[in-house]
Amino acid sequence: MKRTTVLPARPSPPRGRRLRLRISRRRVDRELADGVSPERSDLHALRGSELVDPLTRHELAIQIRTAVAAADYRGAALGFGSVRREAVIASREGLLGLAERLESAGPVNPCGVARARALLTDRSGPLYSCLSGASVKEALCWIADGLRPCPPTAGDVR
Repeated sequence: MKRTTVLPARPSPPRGRRLRLRISRRRVDRELADGVSPERSDLHALRGSELVDPLTRHELAIQIRTAVAAADYRGAALGFGSVRREAVIASREGLLGLAERLESAGPVNPCGVARARALLTDRSGPLYSCLSGASVKEALCWIADGLRPCPPTAGDVR
């Protein structure tokens, strides 16, 4: 039986900051996926904490498993469109491994979670388009690289 950990509730950020993040979420996600530090600004820090939250990671894992299941049925579509069946089937193990990694209790970098979210939501990306210029396997490597915890900075030395 899988154990679940109950996490203490985080205080909610001020309403103004949440609204600013809602307006600029795509840009901030793109910047985090490109490797911008979550410490760059309050918005990056807030979005980074949202991305690494266990609930967010669980929801992304469900979407990945749904994409794999959709590939088993011709014409099945996710909320964003039909997946490239052959590409998903060829990368099935990697996608399911990513789902497991997202649901694991270990620390992850918001960069990798933002990249996983981009894989699922970008209709011009390799999950949906053969014109993306990258394969699903290449995207999975990019995501795995981004999931690694950041090396400690000079201020983090213990």
